[in-house]
Amino acid sequence: MKMAMHTQDDNFNRLEPAVLTPLSVDEAMEIVERPLADLGFERSFTRHELRSAINRLGRVPGLVQELGAFLVEESRGTLEPESLKRALNRVITSSRLLGLLKDLSSPVAQSAALLLALEGKQQGGAQVDPLSIQGQFLQRDIVVPVEDCMEICDELVIHHLLGYSEGDYRMARWDIVAEGQGQRRLFMAMLEEKLAVVRRTHRAG
Repeated sequence: MKMAMHTQDDNFNRLEPAVLTPLSVDEAMEIVERPLADLGFERSFTRHELRSAINRLGRVPGLVQELGAFLVEESRGTLEPESLKRALNRVITSSRLLGLLKDLSSPVAQSAALLLALEGKQQGGAQVDPLSIQGQFLQRDIVVPVEDCMEICDELVIHHLLGYSEGDYRMARWDIVAEGQGQRRLFMAMLEEKLAVVRRTHRAG
């Protein structure tokens, strides 16, 4: 990722990371519904509720499969709305967040992912761009060059944290902001720690 995405590296633009596109809604639904039907599970939650959960995971294949596996583990004979909620919460945890952040190349990219997730949570996955990322940092008295913000956007797309379509970026994975009070405190503490690291090297003049 570093060699492919960062301008300071000698191999910049010589390697092109493969981007696995999200599943369509129908494909994602089938990955969950068909095995559950084959196993004889009955569900009391609606297809709309399942579709909403799948969309919250960005329709990323591995996460959709995890959701199905956790659904089976959380069921008590019947798949109820509470089973779906518990399964989704297991996919969206602090450990999931740590894993996502470890995949990113730098504290500034990690901070941007957390800031965008927080913003996306409040605005339902709103559209973003490199300048809006720069603006988020400027609000916190941190200057990050536009060029770096462009690289951050590309890296977040590769890791399915941003969606990209027809020239527009959109926050696809705002679900990484934990909903439980304890998990939310951990999220905010992690954000402040990452920002403190970035602030030391990108302070406004």
